[in-house]
This record gives sequence, structure tokens and C-alpha cells, in this order.
Amino acid sequence: MLLELVFDMLSDIVFSPTLEYRTNELYNPRDLYEDLFLNSQHCDLLLGYFSTSAIKVLNHSFSQFILSDGVIRIIANNVLSIKDSRLFENLEQDQIDLSDISKLDEFLYQMNQDDKKFFSCLKFLICHERIQFRFIKPKEGKGISHYKSVLVNDGVDYVYGKGSCNFTASGLVHNLEEMTVSMSWNSSTEKSRSLEFQDYFEKIWRGENDYIDTVDSSEIKIWVSDHFGDITLEEFVKNTASFSTPKLPRVSEPIPVFFENPIKFPYEPGPREYQTQAYKSWIDNKKRGLFVMATGTGKTLTALNCLLQEYRESQSYRCVIVVPTAALMEQWEEQIQLFGFSNVFKLNGMTSLQKKSLDLICGRPDDKNFILIVSYGKFSRSDFYQKYGKLISNSMLIADEAHNASAPKSSIAFRRCLPESILGLTATPEKRFSDVESFYQEVFSSSFPYTFSYTMKEAIENAILTPYYYYPIPVRMTENEFKKYDEVTQSIVQLSSIEKLNKEQKDRLKNMSIYRRSIINQASGKESLILNALKDIKKRQGNLKYTLIYSPVGYERLDVDQQELNEAEHRITRYTSLISTKFESATIVQYVGGSKKEWSKSILDSFVNGKNEMLISMKCLDEGVDLPIAQNAIFVSSSGSSREFIQRRGRVLRSHPDKELAHVYDLFVIPPINKYPSTATKKVIKDEIHRLEEFASLSLNRGEVLIQIEDIKNAFDVN
Repeated sequence: MLLELVFDMLSDIVFSPTLEYRTNELYNPRDLYEDLFLNSQHCDLLLGYFSTSAIKVLNHSFSQFILSDGVIRIIANNVLSIKDSRLFENLEQDQIDLSDISKLDEFLYQMNQDDKKFFSCLKFLICHERIQFRFIKPKEGKGISHYKSVLVNDGVDYVYGKGSCNFTASGLVHNLEEMTVSMSWNSSTEKSRSLEFQDYFEKIWRGENDYIDTVDSSEIKIWVSDHFGDITLEEFVKNTASFSTPKLPRVSEPIPVFFENPIKFPYEPGPREYQTQAYKSWIDNKKRGLFVMATGTGKTLTALNCLLQEYRESQSYRCVIVVPTAALMEQWEEQIQLFGFSNVFKLNGMTSLQKKSLDLICGRPDDKNFILIVSYGKFSRSDFYQKYGKLISNSMLIADEAHNASAPKSSIAFRRCLPESILGLTATPEKRFSDVESFYQEVFSSSFPYTFSYTMKEAIENAILTPYYYYPIPVRMTENEFKKYDEVTQSIVQLSSIEKLNKEQKDRLKNMSIYRRSIINQASGKESLILNALKDIKKRQGNLKYTLIYSPVGYERLDVDQQELNEAEHRITRYTSLISTKFESATIVQYVGGSKKEWSKSILDSFVNGKNEMLISMKCLDEGVDLPIAQNAIFVSSSGSSREFIQRRGRVLRSHPDKELAHVYDLFVIPPINKYPSTATKKVIKDEIHRLEEFASLSLNRGEVLIQIEDIKNAFDVN
């Protein structure tokens, strides 16, 4: 089970056009409460009757509200309605006066197991002051509180609602009820209405209203705490999953459902043969190892299958997963969800309640299942080790993109907290840092040819990856571009030869590297060649559907600055305009990365479902986004990192039921005709050509492509 924490703003809700909500209508009170809980951080309920059955009805949205650090305050009358809740169905009387606390103990012996779970959840919320109560009655007379109002806020805006609906299961589901809402952003009148109610609520809450008595509710908190055990946040969500009531039909996005899945491999008939073999190799290596697998072959699933098999042996799982980017955290989380593992924590972005639950697990790591996902940056910090070192030592440790683990700071962190079970994953184990091979042996007990390997060639032959045609497209620099490029390359080589650089020299080297990349990225010949590639695609398939145009920045480089990112965004905007002009009937959408999660998903979905034929992006593949439906890919420029290119091509070659072949167009920049590069520039060209040859060697048209590459090698004498 995973906690999908999605927090929007109140202004994102699609409200009833009339601001009226009625039972059995498209816009009804129950759906209103669902939307309010999903899009707010604070809720005040001023009620007549209150029943915990209302929380059961709204358990999905209420759970998300709590997990998003929501706080709810409830003022209700001193008569607890229980007609609509099976929690109290065996009692002889159907209303309980909360003024007489002793009567509540009569309930304890009549609760079934579900009720106990529910009150454990209630206790959890009360103890953490996430749900707070005031019970009231008139100071004079025999009447009761009969309010039915709600006020929510998201930290910016307010929504105020009132009507006939009690906050009970009957009020939300069965009765014929109506409510009206006011939004603070709609008009000054509606804003004043919200603020006036807020002031009225606060006076009652503080006991400052002259005609209302407050019934002491502290004993109720004590009663619940005395009779029900401690639970974690994850257990709270799991317990509330069984308390839902069948939902009325509605036309809207489904609310995330929190439930406990059986823990199993997510795809039938189970793990592939090579994934099973990988696990056996890991076991044979005493539960230590490095898996070297081509991007797109399911490294994540292979690693989680190892965790699954360990769970089947011991009936428990404790795992820490280290990843390089936030996007890969999301990708791991999605895969973990498919397996059905629970108690999953992403170290960045946790709510305060999740942190408390993780702290609870840290206090008793031997008897709690959990999975913790953390970035390399945080994993490498000493304060992380001080807090979670004991947790790691008793857990399985997975290092995704394990070539990053050999970086100076990361290598220290891995060496000091080595558990008995450890697994590294990478598509590119090649030397990146000086002692990488000794590091792999020391930490993962693995060296070439490594614990398990699965190559791109094997993956294509076994239909794990898609066969592809490869079209390398040379982009010739202008004479002016080449002059600048060659000069800065020589300067970079000269400065890099200095054994120890001072700060000024390091800054100069960084700026020169950025400048050289900008020459490559902005080479003037690219635009016409992109259009030619698109014409070729349209001629072949009759349209431009499922075409990805990728102009990367590069996530592994440490010297990317904001100016370079801005230039990249400007570049894809220019490409978009150019393509839209030349192919007027085609549809194209941009994805620049780092956008709001829901908006990014909407963009990508529009490409996957074919609504937009083309997707132009500078980050999606490096952020861990998989687009298996992409049948055509145009790489506008290489970032200069062979490792990054290997990962990008693997993501493009992922298999899809509707994709028999992939077509990859690869723009690479070379000097103009009859211009002879310096030795330094020839070295850069040679590295680029090596990348082309490696990718061409597995393509369906390898013969003609390798001849083309050989001609380029001869032209610049880089054999």
C-alpha cells in the first residue's frame, strides 16, 4: 500500500455552477465534502449531530486530508447520534448524552474488531491533535445545538458551506439534504460571510459565547486512549480502508483508494526467467551484488522481486532504496505500489505525521515492515546516518543508478553503513570515479562481469526491448561556430591539465564548458534537419503520431546553470513554433520538466493517448519518465555524456503492445567541410563517434549506418 499524497487548492475544485448541492444530484453534499477534504489543510465543523460514521463514509478523502497535514476541529451538540452507525447498533438506547462519560464504557464490550480498529484511528488523531472536539449545549432551556456549517481553508482561500446536512452517514448518504457554498475569491460578500463565520466559530471554541455551555470532552480522549493500542500512520490508513460506504455515482476523477494489496509480483505469470536468474545469482553471492542491466529491461522490477522473495522466506521486509533524482523516487514508488508493499516513506516531502510514523519504526526496526526511499544527497549526510544508521544495518539496501554510489561523498556513506543484504543497479557501470571497481568489490562484493548482467542485445533478441532503425544526422557547424568551438575546446584542455585548480580557475572552466555546450546546442543547422526528420516520419507512417523530440540539458552534470536552463526552454519553444508552422495540422505539446505533478501527468497523458501527436521536451527521459508508446525519437543534441544517452535510448526502446519498431534520429554536431579540428576537438569528435557506432551496432540498418560513420571518421582522421 502506498500513500499517494496529492494536494491541490480549493480554487481547483469544479464547484456547482449554482453553488447549490442536493442529494442524488450531480453536485451533492457527499461529493462536496470529498472535494473539500481533498483540497484543504484546515476544516472547522459547527454541527448539531455528529457521528463517526461520517468519517467512515468519507474515509478516502479524510485519510488524504490527514496525510496532507490537515487539522479538523468539530463543535457538536452533547447528544451523540448513533442511528446510522453499526458501531452502536447493539445498544438498547439510540442516543447517548456525552455529559455522562461513564456510559461510554458500555460501548467497549459490544464493539467488533473493525470498531476497535476505527477507535484506534480516532485515538491516533486525537493524540496528535489532528482531530479536536468541543461539545456544546445551550446555557438555558432544553434545546440542543443544531448547526450544520463547515469552513475549510487551504492556506490562501476559504470555502464556507451550510445547509440541512448533518455530519453523519445518514446525512451524507441516505437523507434528502441540501447545502450552499460561498468562496472567498468569488466576491467581497462571500469572503465576508466566511470571515464572519470564522469569528463566530472561534468564540464558541474558546468558550467566549454568552449563551453556549461547553461540555468537557477531555474525558472522552482519555477513554479512547485507555482502551485502544498505539498504531502508526500507515496502519491508520490501512484500518480506515475497511470503513467505506458504497459511493453514489458521480462524474469526476476517482478519489485515491487506500487499501492493503496482497504482496505479490504484479504481472502474470510472474517474474521473467532472467529476473529469476538475477535473484538466484544474488543469493549465490550471499545476498550481495551488482546487477548491470540495459535501461528498459526492468531493473526496478528485478530488484523488487528480490525483496519479494525475501519476504516470502521471512514474512517480513525492511528496505532502504537510494536514488539520484526525485523523479526516480516517484517511479520506484509506483512500482512498489504494484507489488503491494506498505509502510513506504519518501524522505523528501514527508508530512509531519509520516515523519512521526517513521520515527516510531526507527524505535522498533525489528518488528515493523517498511520501505524508505532516499536521495543520494541525503543518504550521504552524516545526520542521516546518525538517525537512520541502525535502521539501515537491519535492512536490505538497494542502490539505484549505482555508478553514483562511487562518488566521493556517497562512497563514504555506503562504506560506513553496510548491511548484510545489498544490491546495486546500473546500466552503465563503466569507470566514472577513480576507484570504482574496488568500490564495487568492497560494497557489492562484485566485479566484472558482475553478479548479473543483461545486455541490450539480449533484451532486443528476447523482445524485452523494441528493435529499431537508427538515423545519425550530422549537423555541420558554420565556420564562425567552429572557430569558437575549437578555440574554447583547446582552452578547456589546457586548463584541465592543471593538477590543482583554484576557485577562479574552476569557475572559468565551468563557464567555458557551458559556453562550448551552448555552441553545440544552438548550432544553426539543426532546425532544417529536425524538419527533414519529421518529413521522413510523416512519409513513412502518414502522420507524426507518437514522435518525441528531445533536446536535453543533462541531469548528471553539476555545472548546469539557470541561464543554460532558460536557453534550453527558449530553444524548445522556438522548435515548437517552427514545427507548428511547417506542420499546421499536427498537434504538439511541450514538457519542460519540474512542473506541478498533475499538470506534467496531463501533458504526458495527452501524448500517450494520441491527443497530441508530438511531445517536445528537454527533461522527461532524464527525470525517469518512461514513454514506451514513443515510436519515433529525435535527439536534437547529445549532452556529451555517453551514460545519459544510453539511458535515454533505453527508455525510448521500451516495448509496447502497439509498437513493433522504433525509429531513432540522432543529430550530432561536426565541423564544416574542409575544416580540420585541433587535436583537442578531434578527441571530442572521436568520443561522439564511438557513441554513434555503439548504438548503430544493434540497429536493423547497421550496415549502411556504419558505412556513413566510417566516412565521417575518415574525413576528420579520427580512426
